[in-house]
Amino acid sequence: MKNMYVVIGIVSILAISGLGLVFLSGGSDTSDQQQNNTANTQTVVEDEELMRFVEKDSVEYKNAISFQGEEYDQYFIANMIHYSEGISQLESLATKSTNPAIADGAADRAKQADVDAEMYRKLQKDMGQPISYGNAMQYHAAMGADAEVYFSTSSLEGLTGSEFESKIVEQLKYFRRAETLLSGAGVNNAVDQQVQKLVNETLATNALILDRI
Repeated sequence: MKNMYVVIGIVSILAISGLGLVFLSGGSDTSDQQQNNTANTQTVVEDEELMRFVEKDSVEYKNAISFQGEEYDQYFIANMIHYSEGISQLESLATKSTNPAIADGAADRAKQADVDAEMYRKLQKDMGQPISYGNAMQYHAAMGADAEVYFSTSSLEGLTGSEFESKIVEQLKYFRRAETLLSGAGVNNAVDQQVQKLVNETLATNALILDRI
């Protein structure tokens, strides 16, 4: 009988120890899972400095963020072709401004916008995306941006003096803001590494320019 109690005691101890191991093991798994979830949460961190001009409540941002993954990449490139063309034309006109904050460096910014437009057209072809400009246009999601370029430059025709100065600033801000909202939507949505890089570069460049004008 005494031996039986000893056996029962040993079995009880082993059972309790086993439960303890189960509880410890379960706690470890939970802790590991929490750490993994935290790590995953921290993989997407928005740079507040770059995002300070991104108005997330704007219609433009909400429209751009509705495109995700490869669809966003395609939408970004197509729109940036037209925005770059618009900025090139506006910066060329800005060289005539009497405001140093607008005129200084305008010629260089116009040339850079030309380079950017050509780069985006080439990138569109290299990535096998449908053409979004000219007579060969197949992708129409950027037609709005194309029309904005026309109306923007047309609105400056014949203006001089203070009217011209006020309008050129307005239009420059409009296009820099448009690029910024488009790029801000890509911080979490772009999938192609080159597009991700261009998104961040555009945000950085426009933040500096919008701070100045």
